[in-house]
Amino acid sequence: MPIDRRAVATRNRIGEAFLRLGGMRAIEAIRVEDLAREAGIARSTFYAHFKGLDDYMARSFAAMLEALASRGAGERILPVEAIVSHVTAVGEGAHRLARHRHFPRMLSEGERALRRVAELRLAARCPLLDATERSAMATMLAAGFLALLRDWMEDPHGRNPQEIPKRFETLEVRLVGEAPVR
Repeated sequence: MPIDRRAVATRNRIGEAFLRLGGMRAIEAIRVEDLAREAGIARSTFYAHFKGLDDYMARSFAAMLEALASRGAGERILPVEAIVSHVTAVGEGAHRLARHRHFPRMLSEGERALRRVAELRLAARCPLLDATERSAMATMLAAGFLALLRDWMEDPHGRNPQEIPKRFETLEVRLVGEAPVR
């Protein structure tokens, strides 16, 4: 069920506050109280939307991935260039985030979001795939992409982010290239 405009505005304010605070201090040092104050909301308002900071971080990461993936049209099942570009623009904050204790949950929620996008695109692109195969392919594509992204975020000096779309394309072609197309 879609959320109303006020809830969207509140969540946007929380997101903007998180980015501001994250630019000024370590993510581990951000508390719900600080986030609510920076967003201009009460703590109870924050908790009306999220169970805690870990829930906020996981759900907002998944929503960001899903929004970027939903906007990105084109030939790819997942528009990895748009996502990589966004994460690259975050800069050092993305690499700090990868070291945060909530990052595994963020990746898990992100994978669920990307699987939904991939399943929809696979259904349109390969309608002869049965639901089980489509689900398995979507899982492999989402998990494969996030593994590439995670590797770069955890070790920015060891990998080049421009390699991620090329590597993902290889994975996608191997999986989907063999899929029956209408």
